[in-house]
Amino acid sequence: MDRKKLFSAFKIIFSIGLGLYLTWYLFDKMTTKDIAVFKKTIRNANPWYISLSLILAFVSYISRAYRWGLTLHPVGYYSTLKNQYHSLMIGYLVNMTIPRAGEFTRSLMLKRSDNIPVAGSFGTIVTERIIDMLILLTISFLSIFFNKAEAYAIISDLKKGFFGTTQNTEDTRQLRVSLAWDWTYITYHL
Repeated sequence: MDRKKLFSAFKIIFSIGLGLYLTWYLFDKMTTKDIAVFKKTIRNANPWYISLSLILAFVSYISRAYRWGLTLHPVGYYSTLKNQYHSLMIGYLVNMTIPRAGEFTRSLMLKRSDNIPVAGSFGTIVTERIIDMLILLTISFLSIFFNKAEAYAIISDLKKGFFGTTQNTEDTRQLRVSLAWDWTYITYHL
């Protein structure tokens, strides 16, 4: 057996062993009550909802990998959907251990598989993040615009959470004026 196959076998055995150890460790730390709740939850889970969520997750991952390919093409880099998907999944895995390191790992994996420069692919990832943020902000502002009462209640609850409730009526009046001004500002600056 050559060295490369031996290393691949070691990685597979190590991954399976680590997964088994972490599963054992999780259940070892659970109390009898926790295990009973876990079993009850698994028994009561609707398999159709679980299947639907897995299918939708897979479709979202594939579409995200495809979208990444679309951002790579104008820059002059070409990769297969399979390599983009695997890079994306490895990036998600790394994000679970080291937050925000997954984006850089995605670029490294594409460099490894398709020899695409890290700087070029990382630039497309940054562009994706900016577009995602703009879409999220647009949806948030549209939600505020179309549901003003709920937005006012959320802002009110946030202020109460940060500053607490006041017993003084003058403070309460000032808080209401402040909230009304916040709401007016949000409404007229959309």
